[in-house]
Amino acid sequence: MFNLKSFKYNNKYNNRNPSFPRPKIVGYFSIDAENSYCSNLSKLKYFHQGASIKKDVKFDLNYGRENTTITDSLEKNLDHTLLWIQDNVNKIKADDDDDEKWIKPDFICSRGVLTSIMKSIYHPKEPWTILAAKFRGTIYMKKAPRPSLQYNNMDEEQKKFQEWGLKFGSFLLTDDPTQPPDPSLPTNEKETFSCIFKTNLNNKKLLYEAMVDGVVSNKKLQDPIQDLNKLELIELKTSKEMNPLKSPYINKYKSLNTWASCFLTGISKIIYGFRNSDGIVERIVEYNTSKLKEDNKDHWDGVVCMNLLDQILDYLKFEVVLDHDEAIYQFERFSFEDQIEVSQLDAKNSFLPEWFTKSTSFP
Repeated sequence: MFNLKSFKYNNKYNNRNPSFPRPKIVGYFSIDAENSYCSNLSKLKYFHQGASIKKDVKFDLNYGRENTTITDSLEKNLDHTLLWIQDNVNKIKADDDDDEKWIKPDFICSRGVLTSIMKSIYHPKEPWTILAAKFRGTIYMKKAPRPSLQYNNMDEEQKKFQEWGLKFGSFLLTDDPTQPPDPSLPTNEKETFSCIFKTNLNNKKLLYEAMVDGVVSNKKLQDPIQDLNKLELIELKTSKEMNPLKSPYINKYKSLNTWASCFLTGISKIIYGFRNSDGIVERIVEYNTSKLKEDNKDHWDGVVCMNLLDQILDYLKFEVVLDHDEAIYQFERFSFEDQIEVSQLDAKNSFLPEWFTKSTSFP
């Protein structure tokens, strides 16, 4: 059992910066309105260069809400990432002298799994359940669905806030950087563009998928992108205007969410839309990820977050020993509890599909 409380007060972990090289993009894919995987740039969005930054605007996030499609669940399986691996196994193939693993990563997951762990010290109210399965030496992780986060189970205000956040992008993002955004077009949360990132956390190799809001480019990019790590990714966020003096104010808990997401993807530019209670964005501010961390140093510490992630992944690696066809492991963190509990589930709960584990295209 992992004890968050003992970790929190252990200066051995909180005073050192773990090795975490800037994540590199190794691939990408799009998901269309039918939730189908597309190994291309078809759903990539561009931040329009004519967008008004740091100027007064009047973006009505209620505009076209009736044409907004939200997915039923905010949690997702790993299938799209597994499809990418199936198509690109040579990019992450293990060294020939590695007898235990067939691909290099020690852990494969979505960014959301990692950020949930990172925030645990500072978000005591937020529970999470992570399922882990081992296959050919690599641990695959996914978040178990939380019914309260499913769109159909939200109250009307929660639904409205989620729709507003999605709608904000339609005022700033476009399919073609030479054309202005068109917020009158239907907005579909299912249509997404994701990048695959790789990096190391101390001695652990990580591979994870993260959805990307958009990129900065003055021309439309073509498949295949030759140098993925020259892409300038951006993050879009909305926040209620809380300060009458209109100095940037971002809720300390939301700021940690944003920092963690951007830090794991190497995003330095965050575009914040500050809205009123009626859903009208009246001000847009460009924020730097490192400044977000500095401004909130009295509320949370990114070094502590990364050390916690490092220690919990070590803990998972120690616990997950049986292969996916023998057992699935469940790690649970409950609200306002300092313990992370682990249990073994029957292999029938495996979330790794047979088309992946029994694929004949793998070495």
